[in-house]
Amino acid sequence: MDMDEPVASPVVAEPSAAREVEPDARQLSLVDLDEDHRNLLVRAILRILETEIAETTYAQIIDGLPIADVVDDTRYPPHGPHPVYDAHPKLCPGMLDKAREFRAEFRPEVLAFNAQVCSMHNRPSWPC
Repeated sequence: MDMDEPVASPVVAEPSAAREVEPDARQLSLVDLDEDHRNLLVRAILRILETEIAETTYAQIIDGLPIADVVDDTRYPPHGPHPVYDAHPKLCPGMLDKAREFRAEFRPEVLAFNAQVCSMHNRPSWPC
C-alpha cells in the first residue's frame, strides 16, 4: 500500500445509501456496518485513543509543536541544534487535559472510510 495514499478520511459520514457518488469513490460510515461489527470497531478505536501514545500525540497536535523527545523519532530528525530542543521540551500546561477532553467527546461514527478499503478485505459485513 502506498504510504502517501489516505485510507481513512475524518469527515462527517452519512449512511452510504444517502450519498450519490461514483461507486469507486463511495464513502462508508460506521453506520453501514451491522451492529456487532460496529460495536467492536467503535470499542477498538476508543481503546486505541485511550493509550498513552495516542494521548500524547493528540496533545502535541493541539499544542501545535512536537515535544523535543518526539523530534528525534521522526523519519528525518534535524541534524545539529534545533530550536524545538530548547523551546519545547515538554507539553504546554493543559494540553494533555484538552486531548482527554477531545477523546471523551469524540464520536467514532463521524469517521468515513473509502469503500475500496472494505472490498480489499472482502468482509461480508460491509455493504460493498
